[in-house]
Amino acid sequence: MSAFPRILHVQTGSGLYGGISGYISNLVLSSAMRDWPNVVVASGTTGDPERARTLYGRARKVNLPGTYGPWSLIRYLHDLRALIRDEGIELVHAHAMRSALPASFACSTLGLPFLYTNHGLRYTQKASRVERTVFRNIEGYVCRRSSGVVAIRAHDAKLLRRDRLMQGDRLHTIETRISPVLANAGADRSGPARLIGVGSLIDVKRPDRFVEWVAALVDKGVAVDASWAGEGPLRTPLEAEVSRRRLPIRFLGHLNPGALAKLYAESSLLLLSSEFEVFPLAVLEAAAHGVPVVSGGFDGIEDIVEPDRTGLLVDADDATGTALAIAGLLADRARLERMSSAARERFVRRFADSDVMALEYAWLYRKLLRQGR
Repeated sequence: MSAFPRILHVQTGSGLYGGISGYISNLVLSSAMRDWPNVVVASGTTGDPERARTLYGRARKVNLPGTYGPWSLIRYLHDLRALIRDEGIELVHAHAMRSALPASFACSTLGLPFLYTNHGLRYTQKASRVERTVFRNIEGYVCRRSSGVVAIRAHDAKLLRRDRLMQGDRLHTIETRISPVLANAGADRSGPARLIGVGSLIDVKRPDRFVEWVAALVDKGVAVDASWAGEGPLRTPLEAEVSRRRLPIRFLGHLNPGALAKLYAESSLLLLSSEFEVFPLAVLEAAAHGVPVVSGGFDGIEDIVEPDRTGLLVDADDATGTALAIAGLLADRARLERMSSAARERFVRRFADSDVMALEYAWLYRKLLRQGR
């Protein structure tokens, strides 16, 4: 084993955007990983080399052609195996089940240790019993083939043990930590309350809910200035809807880290309208700037948000009730300030400094490499 083994991070389908990319970025850019030769597969990515440099720094970025599917899995596995051999990879770190399945096949044939970081248990997110059963079986298969499994929140580790998908010392909980770009002090929060959404404009993020929450606030005469930072296929229809209804919402597209930090610093609340989330980095980034979150409730949210202390949990489908909760918080300046301070304090205590997370991973990498496949 070399002093700093070569690690391959594999993700599929999310390209250079999304929470998994941000998670990998916090690992490979940490000072704890400065001397480690990291390679990142950003499958499905097209263009935007500057974004790649910002995300992954010195790590080598590789884009395998397309994402795998029923008709392209063999080609994808061939390309992944060739990449592992050509780059002299010593350990493969797959992020989320979609990337873990082909990575487990590649590592098995090459005799390499394989670490699986679970970014959400997909079988818990499925509505039908058949889908839940299928995805639970796939999850169990990947866990059994792995050298180790990392849950990024205590909730998922508890479920893996409860459902007997992973037991013993091969299951690790490494709480997500980030080192966000922080805006300069003294940001202007005067004027109408600034409400923001952050994330890809895709169905699961439910930006339509965000629009309805803001519309309900406007109907109640609350002066707000709303923005959504992120890009996606829903942007065009949402902009048309907002324009038609003359709502005070702007869609900002992708923002660079400095611009996003400025947006957080000038905002009053982050509105998390998603159908479900696992460990949304936007909540941590907002908390670093003292911005509380208003979120729908879903499994595991308490791992991130302390209800009525660092944020509000609402019935996401009740736009009127959500608007009343937001309006009440905005009207109570002292309560909003207490919540802001608590969000910032909890971030510093629990989620700050990606070096801490990276050091835990470095220890785990070395342990798996000593054990071998």
